[in-house]
Order: sequence, then C-alpha cells, then structure tokens
Amino acid sequence: MKSILIIFTLIVLLPSFGFSQVTSDDDFSHPHKYGWDSPEKLFSYRQDLQKRQKLLQLFSMKKQHISENLVRSAIIPGWGQYTAQRYTKGQIIFVSEIAILAGSYFVYREAMDNFDKYKKANYIGNIEKFYNRAQTRYEQSQMLLGAGILLWLFNIYDSIGSTEAFNADTWNTLYQDKTKMISVDFNGISFKF
Repeated sequence: MKSILIIFTLIVLLPSFGFSQVTSDDDFSHPHKYGWDSPEKLFSYRQDLQKRQKLLQLFSMKKQHISENLVRSAIIPGWGQYTAQRYTKGQIIFVSEIAILAGSYFVYREAMDNFDKYKKANYIGNIEKFYNRAQTRYEQSQMLLGAGILLWLFNIYDSIGSTEAFNADTWNTLYQDKTKMISVDFNGISFKF
C-alpha cells in the first residue's frame, strides 16, 4: 500500500520537476524596462531607494496616526488639530465650541427661569409672557446646542485632514533635510547642498 502511494506521488510530482526551470537574476531584471540605460542610472536609483527607505523609517517614527487624533478631537474639540501643529485652527475650534456650549447653557437657564416664573404667575398677561419667553429661549438653546454638535462633528472630520497635512509636511521636511545633510560613510565625508 505504501509503495503504491509513493509511486502515485512520484507520478504526480515528477512532471512538475521536469518542467520547472531555474532562472537567473538576469531573467528578472530588465534594466531597460525601468529606464536604467547605464550602470550609473541603476546605481543612482539604488541610492535613491536606500535613502527613501531610511527616510521611511524616520517618517514612521515621527508621523501621527489619524485614529489617535480622531479620538483626541472627540474628547476635546481642537485637540487633534493642535496635536497636528494646526495651532490656530485648534484654538479657534476649542474656543468656538466652549462659547457655543456656554451660550446654550445660559440661554437654557434663562428659559428655565422664565418657566419657573410662568408656573408662579397669577396674572394671565404674565403667564403668556413668561411662557412665550421660556419657549423662545428653550428653542434658542436647542439651536445653539445643535450648532455645537455640528461644530464638534466638523472638528472630528477636520482632524483627518489636519493629520494628513502634518504627515505630508513631515515627509517633505525629512526629504529636504536629508538631501542637504552631511553624510559620513566608508568612502569619507560628503557634503550635500
């Protein structure tokens, strides 16, 4: 039984061994395909690739994650923008959110005060006046609260763009700084301007 299984396995696998070819690196590398007409172009491309790989490691340490800034902005409006070094935008969002929510609270308190006066009023003119004031102030407080919620949602959405802009700026800064640096290697010291 074992011999039949071995023979069957050999029959199935033998053709695949016969048709497989060992290829060299020359078969995979087609220099003209990538525009490497000369060894100098290939060498410069390789150096650029190595430089970008090193920059990518630096970038991965300095970049910010969108999810972290989303959570920051969800907790405190403007915090995600502030972390992404969009200081003015973060401060404007934070102050606006506080002002809108504080305004909503104070208008709501005024509505409740007028409602208390409405409940205590004995004169029909005062009853109508205090009820209408309470109703108007309550609607205004709800509108301000809605505006605060919309600003909070915009703040969360905007933290995505702010983080992406920060990461793009970080990459550009790293790439420009790396090309202007002094490099030291086994061949000596080279200055790049």
